[in-house]
Amino acid sequence: MSEVVEASCKWLLNGPLPVREVCALVAGYARSFQGTHFATLLGHTKGISALAARDNLLASGSFDADVCVWDLRTMSLLHVLRGHQFAVYALAFLKPEVLAYGSHDGVRVWDFSERTTQTRLMIDRKRAVTALAAVNEDYLAAAHGKSISIWDYKLKKRAAKLVNPTGWVEQMLVLGNGVLVSSGNDGAFILWDVGNPLAGCARLRTVACYGCVGLIALSNNTLLSAGWDEIRILNTNSGAIESRNQADGFQVTHVTVVDGCSLIFALHGGGAVVRSLVTGAELSRFQMPYLMPVLCPLPNGHGLAVGYGVGDEINILY
Repeated sequence: MSEVVEASCKWLLNGPLPVREVCALVAGYARSFQGTHFATLLGHTKGISALAARDNLLASGSFDADVCVWDLRTMSLLHVLRGHQFAVYALAFLKPEVLAYGSHDGVRVWDFSERTTQTRLMIDRKRAVTALAAVNEDYLAAAHGKSISIWDYKLKKRAAKLVNPTGWVEQMLVLGNGVLVSSGNDGAFILWDVGNPLAGCARLRTVACYGCVGLIALSNNTLLSAGWDEIRILNTNSGAIESRNQADGFQVTHVTVVDGCSLIFALHGGGAVVRSLVTGAELSRFQMPYLMPVLCPLPNGHGLAVGYGVGDEINILY
C-alpha cells in the first residue's frame, strides 16, 4: 500500500486505526463523483421512501405502497410490485432475482425468475418494518420496532428474534464475516453474530454513539458512520469508536460512498457535498431539487440513485 495514500487517509482516521483496511477500499480509484444528472426515472405517484440496487437492477419503494424495479442499462421500468397497503420503507436483494420489500403490513419477497410473490412474512402489525438486510441468500433480517427477526424466507420460518431493549431499530447492514450491525434512536450501535442463524444469534457488543444517519462498511472490521455533524470510524472487532471527524458543521441527513473514494453528504436543506475519502478534500457540491433525499450507490461503482421523500422522481447522477 502506498505510503502517500496511507498518510492522506489521516484526515478521517485521526489516530492508529487500521489505515490499510480503509485504503484497501479506495486504492486504484482515480475519478471522483461530480453529481452530474444523467437520467430521471418516473413511475411512482408519491415520494420515494427506499432504494436498493444489485447488478443491473434498481428497486424503489414509495409512499404510494408500490415497488418499481428498473433496468439500469436502459433506464426503463421492468416491474411494478404491489400488495402492501402502506408505504414501503425497506428493500433488500437476497439474490439478483429475489427482492424483499417491507411495510407496516409485513414483508413480501418477490422472485423475478418466477414472476410471483414467493413469500409473505407477517412480522408485527403494530410496528412498521423499518429496515431489511440479507444475511445470506436464504436468511433475511427484518427490523420492526425494538426487534430484529431473522427469517428463513423460503420456509416462512423465523430462526431468531433479536431484541434491542432501549430503542427502535432504524438501520442495519450485514458484514461479510456474519456480523449484523444495527443502529436506532437510542444512540447506540449493536453488533450481532448472525453467521449461523440455525445455531442461534447472539449480541456481541453495544457501542454508545449519539445519532446515526448512515452506515457504510469499509471492511469486515471497519465501519463508517455519520451523525448529524460528524463522521465516525467504528472498529467492529473491539467495538471502539476509533476516530471522529467533524463534518464541517453541516447538518447531515444521509451519507454514502460512490466510486469507492467519494463520500457524499446529503445536507439538511437539499444540498449535497462530495468529499474525497482519501484526502478529505471537498470535490464538489450540488443542489438537489427536493427535500428528504434517499441515496443509493449504483452497482457499477460510478453512479448514484437519488429519490426524494417529497418528490415522485428518481435521479441518476454520475
